[in-house]
Amino acid sequence: MRKALFILLLPLAAHGTASATCAEAEQFFNSGNPAEAEKALPVADGPKDQPCVRLETRILISLGKFGEAEASALSALKTDPSDYESALALARLYSWQDRFGDSAAFYDKAITLEPADYQPELEKARVLAWDKRYPASDKAYAAAFTKAGLDWIKEEQLGKEKMRGARPEQALAHFEKAVALEPAEAEALFDLAQFYSNSGLYSKAEQYYKKLAEVSPYNTAANRSREKNAAFGDGYAVRAGVSLWNADGADRMTGVKYLNSSLSAEKHLSPSLLLSLVGAHGRYSFSGAAPLDEKAGRLSLEYRPAFSSGAGASYSAKSLNRPPASREDYNLFYWRKLRENLTGAVTYSRENFINSRAVFARNLDLDALKGRLDWDANGSLSAGADYRAGHINDGNGLELYGADARYYFSREPSALYAQFRYERQNYDKTSALYFAPAAYDLYALTAGYKLNFGPDGLYYGARGDYFEAKCRAAYDNSPYLSFNPSLLLNVGLRGTLNFQAAYSLTVSHYYRDNYYSLSAVKAF
Repeated sequence: MRKALFILLLPLAAHGTASATCAEAEQFFNSGNPAEAEKALPVADGPKDQPCVRLETRILISLGKFGEAEASALSALKTDPSDYESALALARLYSWQDRFGDSAAFYDKAITLEPADYQPELEKARVLAWDKRYPASDKAYAAAFTKAGLDWIKEEQLGKEKMRGARPEQALAHFEKAVALEPAEAEALFDLAQFYSNSGLYSKAEQYYKKLAEVSPYNTAANRSREKNAAFGDGYAVRAGVSLWNADGADRMTGVKYLNSSLSAEKHLSPSLLLSLVGAHGRYSFSGAAPLDEKAGRLSLEYRPAFSSGAGASYSAKSLNRPPASREDYNLFYWRKLRENLTGAVTYSRENFINSRAVFARNLDLDALKGRLDWDANGSLSAGADYRAGHINDGNGLELYGADARYYFSREPSALYAQFRYERQNYDKTSALYFAPAAYDLYALTAGYKLNFGPDGLYYGARGDYFEAKCRAAYDNSPYLSFNPSLLLNVGLRGTLNFQAAYSLTVSHYYRDNYYSLSAVKAF
């Protein structure tokens, strides 16, 4: 389960009202029209009226003009170092820009200016948690609870702790209790909405986004998240991509270059049923043989009634300009959370062999049944095990079993992780057409780094700008190591349009594979 940082744009609560010189601007702002409010702000030749400067800061934040809002709040504090509202505005601005150290410093200033107010203490607790400073966050939560005596603060804290610890059911229960105790608890509402939206339960998420809009209409992050949720839930998504796989390995009986382009569309037929249609064209270029053109269509259905289970099926038909004239593959799967942190999955599939022209000409397919268990210990350490039994239509049989473990040394927005995997494959007989050893052991170690560099942070509606680099080193029954470095770049334009580029190289003494891909997805 992917966990996001929940970055919340809260409306600034003014200490008093603006002066008469900017009453018109305040009226526009309070009626939900910050753009007109900005136009109505008075232009002053000398020092601005302090209440008007505070109003200006609030208007600029509502318009997403964070740089101008920062300058406005700093000028207000320069004029009056005891301006609580401007200190709180800067603390919030810096938190939204991932400047957590600066944010915490201005929260401390706000706490000094208004020591009895629990709000800056509570917001500081959230920021410290986003900065992974959990002991300090717990201390700030405790201080906020002591000042306010409100049980929903404790429920929010417990919900976040359980979510970090990969206990989503317990986390959701705490967030629900927080909202029941305080219906205007925007942070818990946003956490609930984002969780369900990230889980693909868009209709469920909309229930919480709607409540959030009622209690926090200026929540920019929530509004963008809701826009993305509606696009993927009620609208449809279109994907286009092109990829090239160039595999060269005479010793492993592989020699193929595969260029593929595809266009797909997906639409929710109901809140729990997703339909996907894919059209693709590919060209196989084999070593020492004429190229082969392929046209393919795929139909997929996925059923997701809850975040704890799901099932799906897909069927693909392909027409070819050389024998075999047609091919097909399919996939059936079912998964379920057996416990909060334990997931089981079963898959039955047919996959087409494409590693050489000789294999292609014989129309070789693998029908296989696979089972897998995944266990998440605490959000940082996870492990899994799988078993696969299959039959190739040349009479050969395959058995595979493996296990892996992954550990995150740090989490997003700057994630560093390592994974180890052991795998054993057994074939009933060797083959002169494809790599099929009687017994094959594989030991692989992968190190990865993912950096989210988007200016909006990690909330669900953010643009989703990130870079990921991985390198896998593997050792098998041969005396040689193989290496698989890969790069992935994702760039978004807001939350509903994403571009992705990827490159992967697999190199060893026996073979060399290059893989390139470009893709884009737009939700309407």
